[in-house]
Amino acid sequence: MKKILSFFGSAAVAICMVANANATTFEFDGLGDGSAVDSPTNVGNIVQNCGTAGGDFCTLDFAEGFDYSEDGIFFNAAAFSGGTGLGTDGFVRGAPALLIQDLIGPNQGLGVISTSEFTNGTPASVSADQINFDTGESILFTFLEETNISQIFLNSGTSGDCPDLDSSEGPCGEVGVIVDGVLNTFTDFVGAGILADGGSAVSLIGTTFEFVSLTAGGGFSIESFVVGVPIPGAIPLLLSGIAGLGFASRKKKKA
Repeated sequence: MKKILSFFGSAAVAICMVANANATTFEFDGLGDGSAVDSPTNVGNIVQNCGTAGGDFCTLDFAEGFDYSEDGIFFNAAAFSGGTGLGTDGFVRGAPALLIQDLIGPNQGLGVISTSEFTNGTPASVSADQINFDTGESILFTFLEETNISQIFLNSGTSGDCPDLDSSEGPCGEVGVIVDGVLNTFTDFVGAGILADGGSAVSLIGTTFEFVSLTAGGGFSIESFVVGVPIPGAIPLLLSGIAGLGFASRKKKKA
């Protein structure tokens, strides 16, 4: 029985270690806060010097998007424009658009540039590479397995954090995240008192996460977020069962 109890203790520690190892921050900006910037791994799809200030990454094949990986976590990010039904559960995604990882400009992070936002081959304005409501833009993150994302930091047009994501400051406007087809809004998170320092403390669990702007004239870029792999619910039950067996056995011995 000591071996079983020893196994239980080792298993618990191992699971905690795995959970910690798979909690990874992905940084998409170059704001100089000391954090390492994550670059796309599918380098053949990168076009550089594509933003208003140059030195940024943009997708060559819009539909392919950018792939990211770190600490055993893999996902694809793809941009779309021309979406309809923003702010409702009837949102219809638009056509593939240019995904930009803005490393130099004033609103750094991941954003979208629609064809209509280009003038003579360059974005028409510094806010053109935000996820803009007026052009029906969105960014879709697709993971290989069920994942949770938290501490979501968004940038306004001046690379300042969106401090109140349900206000017009920034002009970030109201932000929505469609998780596995279900719309979640940051108004809900603010109302629940779980928004802190510009980043959402709530964990959104799913396989696909699509970020959209819900306020006319509003827009934002995605600065960073933390990604983790949830522990399957059956594992704590299994470990509880093993612990229960140990307790029952010891009780039987004493009897």
